[in-house]
Amino acid sequence: MTAADLRFYFSISLRWLPVALVAGCVTTAMGAFVAFALPPVYTSVATIVVEAPDLPSQLARSTVPENAIAQVQLLREELLTDTALAAMAEALDLQPRGGTVSDDFIETMRRNTALEQIHFGSGEQVINAFTVSYSAPGPKVAALVANKFTSLILANDLDHRQRRAAATLTFFREDVASLGSDLKASEAALLAFRNQNISALPESLSFRRAQIAAGQATLFALQVEEASARLRRAELVSSVRMRGQNERGETTLESTMLGELKTALAAQLGMFKPDSPSVASLQSRIKVLESGMPALTSNAVSGRLPSEIEEIDTRLAEIESETLALATTQAALEASLLATPGNETSLRTMELERDNIQSQYTAAVARLAEASTGERVETLLKGERLVLFQEALPPDYPKSPQRRLIVIASALAGLALVVALAVAREMLNSSIRRPADLQRRLSMQPLGVIPYFAADQTARRRPPRAVKSAFQANVMPVDGRPSWTI
Repeated sequence: MTAADLRFYFSISLRWLPVALVAGCVTTAMGAFVAFALPPVYTSVATIVVEAPDLPSQLARSTVPENAIAQVQLLREELLTDTALAAMAEALDLQPRGGTVSDDFIETMRRNTALEQIHFGSGEQVINAFTVSYSAPGPKVAALVANKFTSLILANDLDHRQRRAAATLTFFREDVASLGSDLKASEAALLAFRNQNISALPESLSFRRAQIAAGQATLFALQVEEASARLRRAELVSSVRMRGQNERGETTLESTMLGELKTALAAQLGMFKPDSPSVASLQSRIKVLESGMPALTSNAVSGRLPSEIEEIDTRLAEIESETLALATTQAALEASLLATPGNETSLRTMELERDNIQSQYTAAVARLAEASTGERVETLLKGERLVLFQEALPPDYPKSPQRRLIVIASALAGLALVVALAVAREMLNSSIRRPADLQRRLSMQPLGVIPYFAADQTARRRPPRAVKSAFQANVMPVDGRPSWTI
């Protein structure tokens, strides 16, 4: 860029300088008017900090989840509902004078309220916090509403945590009570079943088997004793009859056969059991012979029975009674053995149900203890909670509008508009005002350029025809070089 170009651009700048000054003054005045016409907006900010639990979570854990960020966001949505904002406006007397709270006013309150999350510190020592801000035409109103929002957030958070902890405690109390009732009912049913089937329980199975074995041994001993007693009695009766026959000098075939059968019975009892077929056959034949003997002989014998025979009869009656009782007991024991497998299955089912309820009850009691601890932690304010770090104060200066910035921006906008207009005007101007324009128009290098000097204003406005013709002259090549003809 040459000195001529600099002088050219400087002359253009001087030509547009008055326009720039006028435009700058006009836009600055308009910006100042707008800046001072806009109403002031004051913003008051309160800070809430998420405080860590006072007690270690390993020792005393709260039953309320530690998610303060989500909780604050939920509280924000609850407080920004139409009902909540209308109630706040009526409580703080924010509605227009003599009017009601309209939807537009509620929407303005919602738009002027802001809740943002911030952080203090870095790394593991970071502390979560929130800022609650409200914008209003007056500083006192802004601080009042911001503090109201802050107090509602703190109160609702505390109430939510305590209600949730209390609800958890109530739930586990009811769960423990319900499981306790089920456990008692299961224990009662199990006890009633045991009492009802006390003689056929699997715990006494070995004992009852031993009882059956002992009963069988006792029954066998009684049968042996009975056979011996009957044999002794038969011998005594035979001896008495023999004496009676000797006295009369008479004997009968029946008496001889009866004696032989009784002797054979005694021999059989020494080798076989009393319930063996051979023993039973001998006993039945003896009874038939005894019943068939003459009544006179029986009466004679019975009249001379000694006291020993009476004792044997008494013992035989006792043996019969004991045998009957023992047989009844054995039958009952055998029936209980048959019922034991079914009772064992029922007992296992009932005990399994009882054990399941017991395990649930134990777990519920443990959870109840944790819920009780968590409820106490929340009641004593020892868990994670929101704490007011800085209350909202009335601001000294409005946050908006920034009048100085608006005025400066308006002035700069006016100057930028003039510069843009000047650049566009000069770029669209195709007239020849300097040698470079002539060279660009003719697409060749002229030998020389003589500027035009007007003598008066008329001549300045309209160049002479001769000069105009000179600029439009043809270029004639002379010796291979261009030349001007003027």
